[in-house]
Amino acid sequence: QEEKRNAVNRRKRLWQTRVIPYQIPGYMAKIRGNFMKAINEIQSKTCLKFVPWVPGRYKNYIQLINTNGCSSKVGRSYYQDGAQTLSLGLGCNHVGTIIHELVHAIGFFHEQARDDRDKYVEIKWENIIPGFQDQFDKYTFQTLDQLGKDYDYDSIMHYDRKAFTKNGQPTVVAIGNPNKKFGGTGAALSPKDVIEINTLYDCQSK
Repeated sequence: QEEKRNAVNRRKRLWQTRVIPYQIPGYMAKIRGNFMKAINEIQSKTCLKFVPWVPGRYKNYIQLINTNGCSSKVGRSYYQDGAQTLSLGLGCNHVGTIIHELVHAIGFFHEQARDDRDKYVEIKWENIIPGFQDQFDKYTFQTLDQLGKDYDYDSIMHYDRKAFTKNGQPTVVAIGNPNKKFGGTGAALSPKDVIEINTLYDCQSK
């Protein structure tokens, strides 16, 4: 039986060949070192492969840009050919941050966006910066794939306790353990992250 998870349920949004082309513009050369560490973390534990984009060879690819904040589309933009942007702006040049955004790009939402999250964490709405409450929205099971894994406090896709805080107080806390930290080491996939990526991309059949 399938259970709750936080991945795209539209197979069109997956990178069908398990190959993910990327482009790093020259002005973002300083990102390259940590970017390579990030893709190595994913490649070494899954069947996905990141390759430099070659014009004419790949229809879809990830293009790094340097705009405000750290962000990525979720999954492959199957509905149009060309680049889909992944923003690594000021403060984003960290291996864990880059892994987080790349895992969005391969098809995963935030862990605390799971439909069943209220059994595991409490959102402290009163501490969230006004205008950013939507960052803590839940997704329905119609949106999410269900990969059969329990809630993962250590997922690289889990928000920090004080994400988007307006007052230094926690915005998301574990039920029964309010001081619990999230996200594991912050620089690597959790064991469940690895299982779920490999499940979503059917890596056993590669």
